[in-house]
Amino acid sequence: MVSLAQDKAGYLAHEYLNSGWQPCYHADVAAELAEAKLDYIGAASLVRAFGDKLSPQQQAVMDGIADVRWRETVRDYLLNTSFREDVYVRGARRMGAARQAQWLAQLGLVLTAVPEAALAPAGPEAAPAAATECQSVLAALAAGPRPFAELAPQCAGGLAAVARIAAQLVAAGQAACFFLENERSDAAPAHRLNRAIAAQSTLSDHYQALAAPRLGSGLRSGLAQRLVYHCLAQAPAAAPPEREALCRQVAALLHAHLAVCVPGSPAEAALQALREGLPRTVAAILEHRLPIWRSLNML
Repeated sequence: MVSLAQDKAGYLAHEYLNSGWQPCYHADVAAELAEAKLDYIGAASLVRAFGDKLSPQQQAVMDGIADVRWRETVRDYLLNTSFREDVYVRGARRMGAARQAQWLAQLGLVLTAVPEAALAPAGPEAAPAAATECQSVLAALAAGPRPFAELAPQCAGGLAAVARIAAQLVAAGQAACFFLENERSDAAPAHRLNRAIAAQSTLSDHYQALAAPRLGSGLRSGLAQRLVYHCLAQAPAAAPPEREALCRQVAALLHAHLAVCVPGSPAEAALQALREGLPRTVAAILEHRLPIWRSLNML
């Protein structure tokens, strides 16, 4: 009912007012896809794939259901799920515990944001030990990237528990997983790409991420972050600009953006707000974002 009250009328008409509209339960969808030899292997959402926020009583109900299709359907009732995002493959092959441990041992975890507070790994009735483990993992990551194997001794469930905590941190945008072999990759091409993206950001706000070699992918970066990156990349490594000088440089670049904005547009208002808060923003980037860039081999 909350969705019906808050969603836009056009979306609601598209979603609910079609003549052939018919909601489907997971068990029904899985049964129909099975006819095409497609097997359900898990949720596309990291948090759902590695543990929902179920109370002990709800988990006891789930543990008593052997059939996967019905267990997932009951989970939807318990969590009041309105939409599912599932992965199906043809000819699923399940990993054993030993093989899973081999893959998890090849992964590491690194912070991508300043952790405000540890996430509760389960529902409101969960044991405090789960939150304590999450706090311990965050404390370890504060000192730098860590392989899963180094984090495992801090979690009662070993590598599997680290994977669950990692999934929650990744879903919350606080951390990212990476393959340990990425640490041996040449970061120079990513640095060249980042310099090009940052330079382009002095002209437009088209590109929204910077390359992170340790991750083997990108990290979402706002306009102010990319402009600060540009100024730092242009300066000699031995003599980076002082904070005040950096603020002046970024302010000048923002002025160029404002010069091409439509007067009175939302874009102009957003840039004006960014410029007004620039000293705080630059200070926060230097204090919090710059160490993350370095831990991801981005700079």
